[in-house]
Amino acid sequence: MRAVPGWISFSLLVMALCLTGSVHAREVELKLKDGRQIKGTLVGETPDRVIVNVAGISTPFDRSAIEKQTVRLTLTEEFEAAMANVKPGDTGAMFELARSTRDKAMLAVADGNVDEAKTIYNKLLALLNDVLKIKPDHSQAKLLRTIITDEVKKLGDPATAPTPTPTPTPAPDAPTVPGTPKPDAPQPDAPKPDQAGASKVLTQNDINLIKVFEVQLSNKPTITKFDNKMLQEMLEQFRNDPVMAPYLDRNGLNELRKLQGYQQLELLFKLRARDFYPRVEMRGDPEVIQVFKQQVYPRYVVPYFIRNFGDGKVKGLYLQSTRATREDVLYTNYLMLHRTKIDKLPVIDRFIPMDSLLIQWGLPRNEAKYPAPAEFKTWRPYFTGREDPRIKPIADWIKSLWGENDEYPIDFAPPAEPAAADAGGAADR
Repeated sequence: MRAVPGWISFSLLVMALCLTGSVHAREVELKLKDGRQIKGTLVGETPDRVIVNVAGISTPFDRSAIEKQTVRLTLTEEFEAAMANVKPGDTGAMFELARSTRDKAMLAVADGNVDEAKTIYNKLLALLNDVLKIKPDHSQAKLLRTIITDEVKKLGDPATAPTPTPTPTPAPDAPTVPGTPKPDAPQPDAPKPDQAGASKVLTQNDINLIKVFEVQLSNKPTITKFDNKMLQEMLEQFRNDPVMAPYLDRNGLNELRKLQGYQQLELLFKLRARDFYPRVEMRGDPEVIQVFKQQVYPRYVVPYFIRNFGDGKVKGLYLQSTRATREDVLYTNYLMLHRTKIDKLPVIDRFIPMDSLLIQWGLPRNEAKYPAPAEFKTWRPYFTGREDPRIKPIADWIKSLWGENDEYPIDFAPPAEPAAADAGGAADR
C-alpha cells in the first residue's frame, strides 16, 4: 500500500481536531529548545506534536523540540479566578480588580477580540454596581462605571468600533521546526514601504540601532562579538585615542578579541564611534525595551493612547494600530512616541516624565497640566486622577530611558510628514 504524504496526514489531523471541537481556542506560548519563542492559538495536541495557529497558519511542532509549553487562560477565566479570591464586601479589592481587568479588556478590543471584551465589560459593570451598593460615595467606582459604559456604547457603534485587521498578504513558507512536515498554507508577509496604502515601518537595521542606544552595559547584555575586520578598523581609526592605548601593541588585536561583546560595545561608546553602531549585532531586547514591550505598550499605549489619538486622529502624531504587536510596527510606534511634539510639547518627556503627553492625555482634563485635545467629545480618561497608581510604572519607565528625546540617528519620516532632521543629540553615545 502506498504511504500517505506527510502534509496530507497533517492536514487531516488538523481538520479532525477542528471538526471534533475537542480543543477550545486558547493562546499558547512555546519555548523551543533552539531558543525560539512561538506565540499563537492552540489548534490541537497529539502524543507527538503540538499544533499552533501562528499568524493564521496551523503549524506543527514536535514535542521533542519543545522545552516549555504555556497555555494562557481566557480573559473571562482570569477574571473569574481572581473574583474567587476577593472577599465578599471588600470594595477596595473589588474596585482594583475592575480597574485592572478593564485595562486587559481594552487590549482585547485592540487585538480584535470584541466579543470577549463585551462579556468582560458587562461583568465589570455588575461588579462596580455591587461596589456602589456597598459604598454609594465611591467616586472612583462611579467614574470607572461611566467610562466603561461609554466604551460599551462605542463597541456597539460601527462608526466607533475598532477597525478590523486586514487579511495578511501570503508568503510561501510557514514557520516549522526540524522533523515536522511543512504545511502548504500561506504565511503573512511584512508590508513593503512602497506598497500603496501600506504602513511605513522601520527596517531591521533601524530597530537594531535603537537597541544599541538603549542598552544598559551594567546588565552585561548578550551581544555578538565583533569580527576581526571591525576590530582592525577600530584600531586603525582610533589609534590616537587614549581609549585604544592598551591595544596598540602587537597583541592588541588578540586582547580585543578576548573581550565580551558588551565590553567591545563599551569601547565604542567611550570612543563615541557612531559610525560603527549599525554594525553591532544585538541579541534580544535591552531591559528598557522589554518593560515597554511587556507592560507599557500592551497595557496602555495600544489599548488607550493609540486607540484614542493614533491612526491620524491627532495631526502630527503618527502611531499605527494595525499589527501593533509586530516588532517593526512596535518599534516604529516607539520611535514616534519619542520624536513627536504636539504644540512643542513632547509626547515623552525624559526630563519631567509627568509632563509627558503620554501621561497627561490619560488624566481627567481638570487634573491635567496639558489636557487631552478638546475636540474629542466622547473621550474618557484612562487614569482616575494624578494619584492613580497605574501612572507610576509608566513614569518610572520614562525615567529609565537614556539620553535625550531625539537621540536616535535614524532617517525615518512617516508618510505625508517632512523628512526628519539629523537626530544627533546624545552627548556620550
